[in-house]
Amino acid sequence: MTQNYQNTTQQITDKPENHGMDADQIEDIDGVRLTWNVWPSTKGDSEKFLDIPIGLIYQPLKGQITTNNQIQYTNQPITCSCGCIINPWCQVDYQSQNWICPLCNSRNQLPNDPRCYQSTTVEYVTLPQTQQPTSLLFLIDTTAPQQELDALKSTISLSLATIPQSIHVGLIVYGKHISVYDMSSTQCPRAYMLSGQKAYTAESLTTILTTRVINQLLAPLSECEFALMNLLEDLSHDEWSVPDGRRPLRCNGAALSAAAALLEARNIPGSIHSFVSGPCTFGPGL
Repeated sequence: MTQNYQNTTQQITDKPENHGMDADQIEDIDGVRLTWNVWPSTKGDSEKFLDIPIGLIYQPLKGQITTNNQIQYTNQPITCSCGCIINPWCQVDYQSQNWICPLCNSRNQLPNDPRCYQSTTVEYVTLPQTQQPTSLLFLIDTTAPQQELDALKSTISLSLATIPQSIHVGLIVYGKHISVYDMSSTQCPRAYMLSGQKAYTAESLTTILTTRVINQLLAPLSECEFALMNLLEDLSHDEWSVPDGRRPLRCNGAALSAAAALLEARNIPGSIHSFVSGPCTFGPGL
């Protein structure tokens, strides 16, 4: 019992590695120069340097270059719920295995590695995070002349060869109405029609199409490349009749809102590649 008590007392009285050093020595180790370490010593100096603000200058890798004193820590920085990172100036309770945040006084679980709270400078080597698959949504205005549409289809088809197979892709075409294609349908093309007269949100789109259908509107390129190529090949000019002297009905605003709502409903990062042949002439954005 006495042995344990003595060990605990010794640990609690541990000091940071730069304890007792002067400002120049601390600067050599940590590369931090603090303005309050050079307060003027005379009245004349105090009047001369009165306008110097409180601040610091940090030189990265200073200690690693001069003293080889930096510690590399491969785990993520250990933080309190308020965002404060554990450091040598946090109060440590070894008996309860907690450290106390100096900003909000919250208690946190003490890590097993003491280096992160005993060293004044720790170099955190963060591991690469696993990224979610990104998505690419093609939004095509079919009111364009057939010659321009054919050129666009050819360009998109060629670009698919440069896209990683893990990328999720989707296809939306529009004129007066919006067609959202099901990328899981390999036998027979299937599209869901949406009105071009109103804007859409993730909630409204989920209500109309259901979550099961929305999950089928974007698929990895490796699974739907053949279907997507066939859909692009079959795209044709919108045949909706246009009176002489009038522009074709083009619901740009509604189509963009539907595309954004789809990405939001799927909750995966992505981009919308919109190919527009003219201004909005129907629905939101008119």
